[in-house]
Amino acid sequence: MSINKKSLCQNVRKHMLAELNSDILANNLYHSPRLINGSTQVWHDLLRLAVEHHDDEWLKNQILQLNLLNSSTIDKNGKFSSMPFNAAETLSDGEFNRLYCRGVCLEAMANAEDHVEVYRGKDVQNPRTSSQQAVGNKISPSTLLQDLRYNPGTDTALGLPPGPNSGLTIKRVKAPS
Repeated sequence: MSINKKSLCQNVRKHMLAELNSDILANNLYHSPRLINGSTQVWHDLLRLAVEHHDDEWLKNQILQLNLLNSSTIDKNGKFSSMPFNAAETLSDGEFNRLYCRGVCLEAMANAEDHVEVYRGKDVQNPRTSSQQAVGNKISPSTLLQDLRYNPGTDTALGLPPGPNSGLTIKRVKAPS
């Protein structure tokens, strides 16, 4: 199931694409160790297509159809284990959501909006306490954008999005008229 992206529109997609292209040029795009060796260009192309025309669900299906995941992974203790059943979903949700958040921040900034708001865009079975506490928080779009730009992957200084499978994302908060 895809993350519900309340602020996704063509302008946000344009910002997402610019951010993706910038990351690719700067060699700053996260490339999961779960992806097979030699899949970098395919991964870039799939992300670009997802940003331009599709969503995280489409991206997950492409990862699975093209068999882009390794069959095993190395756990925190350095031992090999089977690839988690939801690895494609975790990767597609996470990376599409990060680009989406960056696009929302840019669109909010372009419209002189002071804040974006955290919300649960996807139901999760066991929400983390930190995720539940983040729902409803408002944050500066420029601060969040810089954090996401300079911390590729899953860990950011602000903790947004707060790790894999959190179901959290952001939306624009329009100023009162």
